[in-house]
Amino acid sequence: MTDPTGETAELARLRAAERLAAAGQVPDAEWRRVVETFPREEFAPGLWVARGAAWAYLDGSDDADRAEWLREVYAGGPMVVALADATRLDGPERLYSGRVEVATVPVARYLAALHALNPRPGHRILELGLGAGIGAGMIAHHLAPYRRSSDPPVVAVEVDPDLAETAAKRLARLGYAVQVHTGDALAADLP
Repeated sequence: MTDPTGETAELARLRAAERLAAAGQVPDAEWRRVVETFPREEFAPGLWVARGAAWAYLDGSDDADRAEWLREVYAGGPMVVALADATRLDGPERLYSGRVEVATVPVARYLAALHALNPRPGHRILELGLGAGIGAGMIAHHLAPYRRSSDPPVVAVEVDPDLAETAAKRLARLGYAVQVHTGDALAADLP
């Protein structure tokens, strides 16, 4: 994917890895490889960015917002991927009112948690709160070179059926071995 300025998702990933490493937020070479190769843009086909007290929706589908969308995806901070009660505001710009319903975790926090978890071949990891699928995807991406069985190394639970379905389809399309369950993690009968 390229925007009119020549920025590609691949280049944005490399720049993000460099920026995070320079800030001391990439724990080791294995996780740097994940940052450099994990397609975060696939988990943010659309996101909401603040414009003062309002929100603008970016999906990278047109040249006008492609560069900003890529910058937001790879900035490393949380991404707002769902807005509750989104209502279009009057005016020439496409702005909305609403409140954050779903936001991703900042990349540095994912990296610190996943490094501490230390997922290795043969481990099965349970993620509670799948959301957009980034955390489960990063773990599956990290373990992909070592995967030798048909058992998915990641089991994820999401209470929101729409989020669960969207994330499950996205993870499957990208080839990540994640078993997704919809429901309350405290009440679920998990493997």
